[in-house]
Amino acid sequence: MNLIRIGIDGLGFENDPIVAYDATKKALSEFPDLEITLVTNQHVIDIANQEHLERLKLILANNFATQEDNINIIRTHNDLSIQLACDLLANNQVDGLVTSGNTGITIATAFVKVGTYSNINKFGLMITMPTMIDNKLVWLIDTGANVKVTGKNLYEYAIMINVYVSKIHNIMHPRIGLINIGTEEHKGLDEHKEADALIKHNHSLNYVGFVEPNNILTGKDADIYICNGYTGNIILKTLEGTMKMIGSFLKTEYKKWFNLFPYALNKHILDKLKDRFNANPWAGAYLLGLKKPIIKGHSRTNQEQLFTCIRMMHNALKKQVFKIMEQELDKINNEQSRTTN
Repeated sequence: MNLIRIGIDGLGFENDPIVAYDATKKALSEFPDLEITLVTNQHVIDIANQEHLERLKLILANNFATQEDNINIIRTHNDLSIQLACDLLANNQVDGLVTSGNTGITIATAFVKVGTYSNINKFGLMITMPTMIDNKLVWLIDTGANVKVTGKNLYEYAIMINVYVSKIHNIMHPRIGLINIGTEEHKGLDEHKEADALIKHNHSLNYVGFVEPNNILTGKDADIYICNGYTGNIILKTLEGTMKMIGSFLKTEYKKWFNLFPYALNKHILDKLKDRFNANPWAGAYLLGLKKPIIKGHSRTNQEQLFTCIRMMHNALKKQVFKIMEQELDKINNEQSRTTN
């Protein structure tokens, strides 16, 4: 049996490193074809050595980047946990990597040590989001990897995410929308117009044109939403803040004595809303476009969320999604080269 090899950066997030070890144990028991290399501290290694788990390799990291560090730390260190983990990817010791460490430092380290597919120069951070429709998901790229992009970069995002959604979620010809300040063709920046033309030209993509972000959570306009990292990060944080505000408001109001009876009547609806927007089932963000894939978990990740990230990586590697992405990118670049010549 060919093992699927996943590396885990078990340091640098806001929870105890033992959380990463517990998620690792759960994943190893769930997937018999999985091998994990865990980069962690001496305390966790001591615990793991007493339990003698099969298909688990351990690497000691004496340093890690905190959530407050900036990317300059990678210039002065070569022994951070994320650096050791990315070395595993670069040296083909693992097939994919999961980390919940500092996002900026993860992106910078991955770019230097792992690199992108040969025909692209930027990768994107892709997230999965629930919608108001039962069992309906949507996908957003980029949510923070690249502030400045070209139209070609946005087109490449469309190629990669189209492969992911069709292969992992079995949605044939998912609808692709390019986020803009309006749906009219004359609106947007140069990169929007360039991307619009490139995506339209590729008839294998189900492109619906420019879309506005106000309908993302309804799932009406598109399945896939594409934008630069600056726009995507603002959209994501605005949605997060709005959901927290709504939750806080409802919690405060329903605690008032005269709302206790209405709360009892509406509790099943509130529970459904909470479950609908629970992030645990899709807690990881893919870095799409790297030579070897990385999933980035939340900085406050818990055991369940980290296990979800491992499950997502295992599933995508098993279906060879990233190899197909690279093949599709090679195909469009070869076609563009023939057209140019």
